[in-house]
Amino acid sequence: MSGYLIRCRDVSLTIPAHENRKLSTSNPLQFFSRLYTYKPIRGERTLLHNISFEMFEGDVICIMGDNGAGKTTLMRVLAGIYKPTGGVVDISGGTYGMFDTKMGMDFRATGMENIYLRGLQMGKTFSEIKKIIPEMLDFMDIGDAIYDSVNTYSSGMRGRLTAALSALIAPDVAILLLDEWVGGGDTAFREKMATRMQDFVDKSRGIVIATHSMDIVKKLGCTKGMVLKGGSIDFFGDIESAVKIRGESARQTELEAKHQAAVA
Repeated sequence: MSGYLIRCRDVSLTIPAHENRKLSTSNPLQFFSRLYTYKPIRGERTLLHNISFEMFEGDVICIMGDNGAGKTTLMRVLAGIYKPTGGVVDISGGTYGMFDTKMGMDFRATGMENIYLRGLQMGKTFSEIKKIIPEMLDFMDIGDAIYDSVNTYSSGMRGRLTAALSALIAPDVAILLLDEWVGGGDTAFREKMATRMQDFVDKSRGIVIATHSMDIVKKLGCTKGMVLKGGSIDFFGDIESAVKIRGESARQTELEAKHQAAVA
């Protein structure tokens, strides 16, 4: 079958890691001596193991799994943030990843300055950014605070700014990558944000989202599901089967956690 948007073949990601020795507190003198003199053991940690799948035009893929399963890591590989140490990632068309909306912000700068900073990071010109300033200010609705340092913002104001920067200054791309659904703020702002996010969805040729929310799975009309476990694909296929397998896996993880707590 031709016309793929994403093709991953045996993709792996291994990173350098330090294995810290456990320090015993039974001998205080020895504890402090080792604390300041021992050197951590340099090793490696594999975050993704032989990931293989294909995504085609119109696919909406939901990546599911426990915390630490590799969802965000895989999304960052697809976005080109991380380069795989093994295998091949072949992408047809541009991608736009909406992950940490605070990434690239300078909290010491004003809100207005951050608008220009994010726009330039996205490849916009000063004139292009200037044209969308009125829409940005109307969307955020934080008044003259836009000229204040972001360090002085409340958490709600900061959330409005970061969400608006991600939603309004974005390139036209084929593939939308979402690490959870971007939202936040009061009801009115969440509605504006939902409308903008839906506009992204409607214009995309394909979507990959990592989420724990089954409501989002239904909202986006996910067509395929990927269940990750320990950095490997446990299942990839139709969304109904993926949700079922994910549910069984989550219940097993919960039972194991309860057992470990009881033993401890």
